[in-house]
Formats: sequence, C-alpha cells, structure tokens
Amino acid sequence: MLNFNLSPTTEKRLKKILAAHSDVDAFFKNAIDYQINELKKELLNISSDLKKFEVKQGLKSKDFYSDFQAGKRADDEDDMIWAGIYEMQLKSKERLDALA
Repeated sequence: MLNFNLSPTTEKRLKKILAAHSDVDAFFKNAIDYQINELKKELLNISSDLKKFEVKQGLKSKDFYSDFQAGKRADDEDDMIWAGIYEMQLKSKERLDALA
C-alpha cells in the first residue's frame, strides 16, 4: 500500500476521481501508460532538436557532450543550448526507464 502526504483538498479531489472508477488499479495503470507515452513524445521532439545540432556540427550529441563535459568545447550559446537539450534527453530517458 502506498502512503502519500497530500493536502486535505488534494486528498478529497483524488478520492472523488477514484470513486468514479470501478477499477482503481486500471486507472493508475492508465495514468502510468499516459506518462510513458508523454515521455516518448518528449524524446522524439528532443531527438529532432538534437539532430539539427548534429547536422550543423557534424558530430553526434553523445560525442559532443563528452567533449563539452571535458571542457573541450567553447561555451558559446549554441553549445550551451545543445548541452542543455542533451541533458533533458538523458533525464527523460532515465524517467522512462524507471516507468517501463
């Protein structure tokens, strides 16, 4: 059993939502599936953004990020954005792996 620290208002609202569903387990499974699908869409968008940098620079994002972390890249605006997007991808993949 899960134990949540919810505010009284949130707890009341959640109970109303759950009362409207006959299969609470299926409700939460659907909520998890929804989150997985959202993360997959997010990763597709991120991959598209990263591809633009990769084509422009002729370098895979993984290799760029390794160089960036090692201080082998200039800290120009494009590199900072590229690194930030790559970090978003890493975090999103981590979250997806945790749910899958």
